[in-house]
Amino acid sequence: MAETTIFDTHKYARKLTHGGGLNERQAAAHVEALQDAMREGVATKSDLLALRHEIRDEMQTFRGEMRDEIQTFRGEMRDEMQTFRKEMRDEMRHEMQTFRKEMRDDMRHAMQTFRKEMRDDMRKETQTFRDLLQAQRQFTLLGFSL
Repeated sequence: MAETTIFDTHKYARKLTHGGGLNERQAAAHVEALQDAMREGVATKSDLLALRHEIRDEMQTFRGEMRDEIQTFRGEMRDEMQTFRKEMRDEMRHEMQTFRKEMRDDMRHAMQTFRKEMRDDMRKETQTFRDLLQAQRQFTLLGFSL
């Protein structure tokens, strides 16, 4: 729907001829060119209001789409975080189980080594004690007393 712009062409032509220094033919050409330009390329108030409403509607649509996108993104991020937490928990459990097993194995080995060393020390001490007892018996047999 084109809106008609009211424009006093005679008043404009008079200003061009009396104050603008143009002759009537030049003024008429200016008036005609201005009328053509106003018909084809000048936005009216109703054009601007329609454009304003169109932009407002597009902005509301855009806001709605962005809200939906953000909600979708939040949901995806929530899912990703839950998956990440589960993976981290599983990995930590595995690491803890591996660590416990290694600690048990290390402790078993340390205890076995300790027991062996203690047995060896006890055997040596026992042998030393036996040697001392044997020496004491021999001294006693020879008539020496300690």
